[in-house]
Amino acid sequence: MSDNKRYYWLKLMDDFFTSKRIKKLRKLAGGDTYTIIYFKMQLISLSHGGFIEYTGLEKEFYKEVALDIDEEEENVKVTIQYLLSCGLLQTTDEIEYSLPFVQNNLGSETASTQRSRKSRNIAQEVLQCNTDATACNKLQQKCNVDIDIDIDTDIEKDTDIEKEKDIDLKELSSETKPNYSLIVDLYNQTCTSLPHCSKLTEARKKLIRCRLEDYSEGDLLKAFELAEASDFLSGRNGKWTGASIDWILNVNNIQKILEGNYKNKKAIDNKIDWSKV
Repeated sequence: MSDNKRYYWLKLMDDFFTSKRIKKLRKLAGGDTYTIIYFKMQLISLSHGGFIEYTGLEKEFYKEVALDIDEEEENVKVTIQYLLSCGLLQTTDEIEYSLPFVQNNLGSETASTQRSRKSRNIAQEVLQCNTDATACNKLQQKCNVDIDIDIDTDIEKDTDIEKEKDIDLKELSSETKPNYSLIVDLYNQTCTSLPHCSKLTEARKKLIRCRLEDYSEGDLLKAFELAEASDFLSGRNGKWTGASIDWILNVNNIQKILEGNYKNKKAIDNKIDWSKV
């Protein structure tokens, strides 16, 4: 059976701690604690594309985050206030919060991709050790162990390697690179009641690329159509106006949209003919 587990990582830039916003955060009383809280918030957002959703489990967003990351509520509150004030945390509806740094520095791969990369690295080492018989023998033993493990744990190893190899090469091949402009055009042409997407940022490219790993372009169009048809998501009922292309392409939101969670409820006819009462 194929291994569908996915691993995520966050690239930390070499100027992270020398940036003015982080230096100012650390200079606050308790700044090191606030910096750790900021890191924890980034980590819990990794599997959601750099977003943290306020579910309403607690009365306030900061209390829900504090519960999630096991930190003191007051410290989390101060951290969130600072992050919002300097743009390290953003929200338009106080329901969905985005961390731009995460969205610009997020990476992920499946377990089978990890195995494929490891196998390719070992194969490369084999080619380079022809002049060292001892090293080759040790490497061959290592290869044999890895092959035995892969056979035991993954019957469809060869098929998965070829499939994941294609995924690895997506960014290197212009022929398989996602058509970002097409997705944006589909959104703008379909979701006329929602905010217009005027700029194709790197964060949005990553959102589109991540969603196309699990959904087809047709699925994305269907989600746009359902969002536009929804009185709630389109804001036609006046209750909420926070939907956008970023919100729709969030990993949690698109699935709920496609499952029909935001379809309009049929009105119940409560009219009574009082002449017959």
